Amino acid sequence: MNKITIFSLFLAAGLIWAAWLYRPPAVEAIGFLPIGGKIVNVTPCCNGLMLTLAGPRPGNYMYYYQTSILLPYFNIFVPGPSVLGRGLPGGVCQPIATACITSIPTVGSFVSVGTSSF
Repeated sequence: MNKITIFSLFLAAGLIWAAWLYRPPAVEAIGFLPIGGKIVNVTPCCNGLMLTLAGPRPGNYMYYYQTSILLPYFNIFVPGPSVLGRGLPGGVCQPIATACITSIPTVGSFVSVGTSSF
């Protein structure tokens, strides 16, 4: 083999090694968010419940009656218990107090949620 071929093979091997060594970190797809905290307020909506949480991820989160999964201890209807679950960003509450005319945006919506016993 001539010098150019050997040099080209070493260069190619070096570039492959450098690309493997300096590859970008793995990227996770945008998906479920961990949601948790203590329930401060519960607002009944036409399409579910809006929970106001305090804690690691504070804000308003939507629990939809038809699509969210409720896990034991089922204490989502009163303030006080702690919740932990998975959710998606965004959501909308249509409060019963306004006859479902207005919409309140939320930080996220629950896919599944469990509660503490008290």
